Amino acid sequence: MQLIIARTELVNDELIAQLDASLAERIGRWQCWSRRRIINAVDAAVRAIDPDAAKERRVRADDDRHISVTPLPDGMALGPRASWGVRGSLNATAGAAFDKRLSEMATSVCAKDSRTIAQRRADAMITLTEGRALTCDCGQADCPSRSTDTEPALGEVRTVINVIASEETVTGESDQPGYLEGYGVIDAEQVRQLAETAALRLVDCPAVSPAEALRYQPSAALDRWIRCRDVTCRFPGCDRAAGICDIDHTVPFNHANPAADGLTVPWNLACYCREHHRLKTFHGGPGGMA
Repeated sequence: MQLIIARTELVNDELIAQLDASLAERIGRWQCWSRRRIINAVDAAVRAIDPDAAKERRVRADDDRHISVTPLPDGMALGPRASWGVRGSLNATAGAAFDKRLSEMATSVCAKDSRTIAQRRADAMITLTEGRALTCDCGQADCPSRSTDTEPALGEVRTVINVIASEETVTGESDQPGYLEGYGVIDAEQVRQLAETAALRLVDCPAVSPAEALRYQPSAALDRWIRCRDVTCRFPGCDRAAGICDIDHTVPFNHANPAADGLTVPWNLACYCREHHRLKTFHGGPGGMA
């Protein structure tokens, strides 16, 4: 309820009843909710029913963008291990790109790196300001993440973010909202602004040949379509992004006899985060297999 109230505060009073009925019809039938799913549903409904309110909210947020860096009161502000708090507000595209870049850097080191993902993301911010890559701390001379080549300058790095939208939205024939990977629902105007400089690619359910259906690994085209279709982990209540999820066979792939069952086809594939993938595989169904 807090999410719904906060994200509908700018909706015109004359339209709020229509919005309320739309959300009740849609959300009331869900068997399980998650924070991201509620946000997506509310934002999409607001953009469809009162696009002016959605635009006003976006413009206000964009006008308030900022970054602040302050010393934390931990008694070490002047010492060699000073702690700083960093807070900020960016527009959707910049925030999604920044978040993805930190994640890319955090996962670029080898498996023997001693830091947690959160610690690596924090360290990646330091290396970003210095224009270099994140260094693995494993100390191994043969570390697979250690490159002998000169590390690229910061300006040479490209981070790719994906936006899902209809062709009609991109061409201006529709104001249906789009979806920005790593952020959520964005309005049609933002979609068209991004499309002006983006590489456009049709994402449609690809045809799967009989030979491809018998392979365990889906093709790149099928992998891309499954992730765009699911958006998040399919486990009830989980909102981890599909881009970092495993693609799971709903009916387990039969490695001994692939033709028997568990084909690699669109209707037998779904995104699950690693935690819920393992839960489904080892703890679900008779005998521990789902």
